[in-house]
Amino acid sequence: MVQVVPFRALRFNPHRIPDIAEVVAPPYDVISPEDRAALLARNPYNIISIELPVGGADRYTRAAAQMRQWQTEEILQYDNNPGLYILEEHFTVDGRQFVRHGVLATVTVTPWSNGEVLPHEFTLPGPKQDRLDLLRACQANISPIFLLFDDPDNQVQNILRKATAGDPLQHIALAPGSVPHAADVSRLWAITDEGQVARLLKLFAARQAYIADGHHRYETALTYRQEQAARTHGGSGPWDRALMFLVAVNDPGLAVLPIHRIIRNISSSWLAYFHARLAELFELIPLDTRSTPDLTSTLDQTADGSFLLIERDALHLLRPRRDLAPLLPYDHSPAWRSLDVSALHTLVLEPMLGLGEREVEGEGFLTYTRSAQEALDAVHTDQAQLAFLLKPTRPEQLCAIARAHDRMPQKSTFFFPKPVTGTLIYDHQAAMT
Repeated sequence: MVQVVPFRALRFNPHRIPDIAEVVAPPYDVISPEDRAALLARNPYNIISIELPVGGADRYTRAAAQMRQWQTEEILQYDNNPGLYILEEHFTVDGRQFVRHGVLATVTVTPWSNGEVLPHEFTLPGPKQDRLDLLRACQANISPIFLLFDDPDNQVQNILRKATAGDPLQHIALAPGSVPHAADVSRLWAITDEGQVARLLKLFAARQAYIADGHHRYETALTYRQEQAARTHGGSGPWDRALMFLVAVNDPGLAVLPIHRIIRNISSSWLAYFHARLAELFELIPLDTRSTPDLTSTLDQTADGSFLLIERDALHLLRPRRDLAPLLPYDHSPAWRSLDVSALHTLVLEPMLGLGEREVEGEGFLTYTRSAQEALDAVHTDQAQLAFLLKPTRPEQLCAIARAHDRMPQKSTFFFPKPVTGTLIYDHQAAMT
């Protein structure tokens, strides 16, 4: 069901930019102003100046002009032939090494109701307007939307691994910490053989796809497609598609990190009965270690619905006394009710600590972190009262939520690493020539 289309990529010219590592960046939504400044200090041609322009209302047109100027200067150049691109990423999580394979391609954007690509979370209007203004100005996709797809028989993955036997088209080795949330090493190959491309397109056409990361960019691409269709009286064109990175749900290198909860400013009236209320649903098992690896290892070995509770003078494993799913709202799917994060918010944060929707969405009560150590430090230095460590959501849980046409709670998943921006660009102008 995934309509994949090969394209001529716009890429940094290795003769003008010998070290591509200097000009790549994270996606727009995971970069701080300090990170942005550091990337541009390293190389003024860093893609972040186009991906995340700053300044006044003309910042988007300036980003578009800069992209075209870089083409004039031959900093950016088109590949000779259309193709599909294989991205192989090497990275480490908690001392364990991973290798992830995916395809960079253009994919036809269709409404969620068509069911070809399924979402798992809601979007906000602010980020969508920002991405739409950039897309209108540049007429190009600068960073890819991250898709998952079903590949139960490994047919797509087998093709990708065979295609990476030769020398890569591009090799990016990043210094530690130089590009936040990125793989240590990324390698790129192009598949231009018509037979191989046709086989992959046929396989993808039979696959279900899910958004892993990039809901705002997907909805932006759909809005842009609808705008262009209205402008051209229903005409088709390069705006029908968007740049996407497709990874198999069962790829052994697919890593999802947990997002932990840090709690502040809870009144003493809530805390007075907190342990007693917890004990109605959970066994509170004391832990005598403050080693982050030991804590996360302990949590990973527990049943679904378990959490780690961090307090100033105690650490507890919270293990459910019974199946928690029947206690959760039945206006959600069974897949939603099976999530640890659903149980935490619905059964603990709201009824036991008073953190309802208004408090969760506001400031001052709940913050999020991907670092277990940061959660520990926040509580032990009295910057927070409590913290909850969660296990990561599994990719198959995300897919089940999407198939049920449900949406996950806020801050439920963090796919790592983020495919770097600047590996290649989908320029609509090239597609029209």
